[in-house]
Amino acid sequence: MSAPDKPIRVVIVDDHRLVREGVRALLTTSPRVDVVGEGADGHDAIRLIASHDPDILMMDVSMPRMSGLEAMREIGRQGARCRVLMLSIYDNPEYVVDVMRAGASGYILKDVSAVEMLNAIESIANGGTYLSNAVASTIIHADRKKPAADSRLTDREIDVLRLIARGKSAKEIAKELGVSVRTAETHRQNLRRKLDARNVVELTLYAIMNGHVTPEA
Repeated sequence: MSAPDKPIRVVIVDDHRLVREGVRALLTTSPRVDVVGEGADGHDAIRLIASHDPDILMMDVSMPRMSGLEAMREIGRQGARCRVLMLSIYDNPEYVVDVMRAGASGYILKDVSAVEMLNAIESIANGGTYLSNAVASTIIHADRKKPAADSRLTDREIDVLRLIARGKSAKEIAKELGVSVRTAETHRQNLRRKLDARNVVELTLYAIMNGHVTPEA
């Protein structure tokens, strides 16, 4: 997690130079972001993480030589601390879910606005997750589910689940609900246990796919 007084160090990896230049141009409009490296495939991503130790890796899913998905799995095996924000042109629900379950902390489409891209980076840097509105909407419409009545969860746990799905950190959840950070963490741990979720990404997917949040939430 990036300290509030330090820039968020970002590496951009995409096989299209114009995309990399465009993303860099958008990110450099914010003093909160420092682009420390660029690469063209998964091999570059692994090398750049080792040499630059970024907070966030922004990476295309589909690339030659080594895809973003392959690179992310290798990065996970190496225990790198950086979090991954996937960039893609694909919004297929099953594709998005597979990528998130493989270890990504966020997934945005390449045509998002500068504001949404920066929001995604801030959310992930603060320990949350992020799905762009268009992606979340696609998943919701594919499942067409109303909010699930899950007897395993208390009303307060559902409140916490919704905030997790909106990318809120434990500190932000605590502030919004008027509880201690420790209590917010306890609720998050209870949610993971009850829903058999390995991490906040799976909690986010559960919330979206079971109708607990909407793209505008």
